[in-house]
Amino acid sequence: MVKFDQFINVIHSAVQSANEALMQENLKLLETYFEDADESQEMKASLDEALDSIEKILQQTKPTREVLQQALKSFSGARKALENEDKPGTTKLAKSLRAKTVALQFPEQSSNGITMRNAHVPLISLVPVTMAQVSEVKFKTPLELQVENDELIISFSPTVSESKIENQHTVASIEITITPQASAAGLKALIKGYDNLLRSQIPN
Repeated sequence: MVKFDQFINVIHSAVQSANEALMQENLKLLETYFEDADESQEMKASLDEALDSIEKILQQTKPTREVLQQALKSFSGARKALENEDKPGTTKLAKSLRAKTVALQFPEQSSNGITMRNAHVPLISLVPVTMAQVSEVKFKTPLELQVENDELIISFSPTVSESKIENQHTVASIEITITPQASAAGLKALIKGYDNLLRSQIPN
């Protein structure tokens, strides 16, 4: 036997887990349409250069030594924050991504006749993006119901017949429909932006 609210929570958690698994698969689409821009590694290199410069200045005895020591400490902390502790030498910042593109040629009328013009087309504007999600879950089963300490308690009754379900008030059938929240419109806006970029390159 189980409390009714616990029963609902278990079903809800299962649906959430399924959606999270699908979300991880959907995130792999980023590898299809985007590539690493390597900006985070450039940032780390800049910090390394700044640290080297400060260390050289600290070798001199100047009145601003204390201030520079504090600056060195700050830069060291910033660099440490960038490093991935699990993989030394790599950054744990989110990667900057850029859209993968292909060069396609379009005919264009010019004073010299028809010429071919290259347009850099984002793959995300060419290949349809399909993302899966759990849209609806229905759970229906015969349950035995009873109240204990002002709490609704349920138990599964696999052997209960349909006639018994109809004739006994202590047995019920429950149907639960769970619909997840709608996906954010960010992806649509992103694709629209790349579509506009593509249209600006295509000759009229």
